[in-house]
Amino acid sequence: MVKFNETLIALLVVAVLLLRWGTQPAMAQCCSPGNPVGGLAALGTNEEGSWQMMLNYRYGYSGTYFMGNQPVPAQFIRSGNYNHVGVIFSYGLTNKLTIDAETGYFINKTQSYVAGILPEKLSGHGLTDLNLQIRVQLWRNLLKDAEITSGAGIKIPVGRHDQMDQGARLTRDLQPTTGSYDFVHSLFLYRGFLSEKFRTFFSTRLEIKGLNPDRYRYGHLLSASGFFSWSPSLRWTLVSQLRGEWRGRDTRLLSGSGIPIDDLREIVIPTGSRKVFFVPQLTYSLTPDLYLSLLADIPLYQFYFDQQLATTTALTLSLQTKL
Repeated sequence: MVKFNETLIALLVVAVLLLRWGTQPAMAQCCSPGNPVGGLAALGTNEEGSWQMMLNYRYGYSGTYFMGNQPVPAQFIRSGNYNHVGVIFSYGLTNKLTIDAETGYFINKTQSYVAGILPEKLSGHGLTDLNLQIRVQLWRNLLKDAEITSGAGIKIPVGRHDQMDQGARLTRDLQPTTGSYDFVHSLFLYRGFLSEKFRTFFSTRLEIKGLNPDRYRYGHLLSASGFFSWSPSLRWTLVSQLRGEWRGRDTRLLSGSGIPIDDLREIVIPTGSRKVFFVPQLTYSLTPDLYLSLLADIPLYQFYFDQQLATTTALTLSLQTKL
């Protein structure tokens, strides 16, 4: 195990680098509220008494509108971008029970607008959500190198959902958090083939959104991912991930500009999407307990209800260690 002082120094150095890169001028996507997904977080359970920490920086960009599954001419938003730094801590209470805490900070969530719209650019920033989760190992077979783990938790809005910029309240897409308490459930299936130097994973994540103080409810989110990893050497690992995301439509109190559900609430236009991503990842083992990873989210298929600013690309750099 890496000595604590050496690990801490390495994490601090990388944190400074990530913050510096994150503040450089960039263009990225800012349509999804709350915490972005930060790569391969700890999915199985930890050993009893062991700590894991993951620090990640994520950059996203969008510059294309979609209607259904087809690109359409730009609307009033020309492009969007975000820079986000996140951290995840996990601790093994027992060999079958692990607790997690995850949070992050948006260095910026920015939208640039087409000519003639003032102001030309708006930006939000700040703390996101605090995600607290407990993971339970349901089944494990050491001989077959297989495991099934399930988790449940809550997302607590520690950031602001009503941030202002240039005297105006920012749109929902630019707020650092949704402002709601959400329920999160995850499922993780793993099967290793160590003699062939590869592993397979399957994971799902369900987020049931609550009402925020404005009585606004973001669409529930379901994501499912399949992973294939291959380690050609002790230091290098290549991961291929195929991820699907299904986001429901937002709802709010009846205003007359949405699709009525009943006498009290309506579906918000434009919201709701279906997406499929290919996510290649490269991981390098700096030491037996310290890993550096780079991954990219590449959209293969996107379907949006109504006309929406679509995902173009996202890059994540992460550092994971045992303490």
